[in-house]
Amino acid sequence: MSGRRSIGWRGRLRVWREIVALAFGSIRMNLSRSVLASVGTGTALTDAARFVEAEGVLRGALTSAETLLDADGQMAAVAALARCLFWQKRWHDAIALVARHPPVPGCTAARA
Repeated sequence: MSGRRSIGWRGRLRVWREIVALAFGSIRMNLSRSVLASVGTGTALTDAARFVEAEGVLRGALTSAETLLDADGQMAAVAALARCLFWQKRWHDAIALVARHPPVPGCTAARA
């Protein structure tokens, strides 16, 4: 083999696992950014008094953040959705939402 060593199928499998782990890590980071972008969109819709659209976007962002186990995204989505519900005079819904999502230790997102 003129100086090169064959890594075999186990070595190739290990390399492929590392490549896949890096790719999915990058995808997860981009998805977390899209959750925060959705929270921003929902907040802008709330500010424009387009509450139905805002609630839909923010509930989608919250569901995505929960699926991704993204604590910062969850807290940002909960705060924005509670604000949207508050402005719709749905105070009980906003309180119940915040009560269902207690603060996560180590989360850097500010709570409203």
